[in-house]
Amino acid sequence: MRLIQKINWTAIALAGAVLLPAPSFAAIMTFDDRNAFEAAVAGAALTEDPFDNPIPGAEQIALDSGIVSTNAPVSIFPDDNSVVPFNAGGFYRNSVSHDTNLLADTITWDFPMPIIGFGFNLSYASPDGVQVTFDGGNGLESFLLHNVSGDVDLGGFVGFVGFVADTAFEAIAFSNDNVLSTDSFNIDNLVFAKATADPAAVPLPTTVPLTLFGIGGLLLFARRRTSGV
Repeated sequence: MRLIQKINWTAIALAGAVLLPAPSFAAIMTFDDRNAFEAAVAGAALTEDPFDNPIPGAEQIALDSGIVSTNAPVSIFPDDNSVVPFNAGGFYRNSVSHDTNLLADTITWDFPMPIIGFGFNLSYASPDGVQVTFDGGNGLESFLLHNVSGDVDLGGFVGFVGFVADTAFEAIAFSNDNVLSTDSFNIDNLVFAKATADPAAVPLPTTVPLTLFGIGGLLLFARRRTSGV
């Protein structure tokens, strides 16, 4: 009888253990190819901004895509945090520095909705300069843009830089990784992917099968007890 009781209590302990939520690990993937980025967010609604409409520089501006871009502090350069016309289109321009009241040390982009990824064509970023920081599920993480896509040609073009996270986020921040320099950079052909709440697009959490197993163990123990086993 004692052996049966020990087995029953062991069953309860195991069932209770599997009812506890399992830890989840989010990850941020980086991309240097636009096609690969779009394949990774397939099924999500994409918003694009080619920066065709000029926007004067200011401490805070609203981009055509709905992003609100804010410099802190405001830059002394009139074309920082602006959309500059170029040929038949244009590009977003800004500068970021360290420990100065003349240029921004933080540039914040607030997206118009929760997103799971963003990407853009980057040019004129220094190898040890501008970086982006955001929370994709594991707390704040920083990425040096030049390390994601660092093929710089003679015209200063770096290439496509993209990020996709497991967890939705609504804001990113640009800063300068080099305390001794100012990094001016250009962004063009921005794209970001809206987070979806479609149940069909959300994978089954790993805790669900464990939870069902735990409930089953508790019910089995209760049935045996009521039947006098």
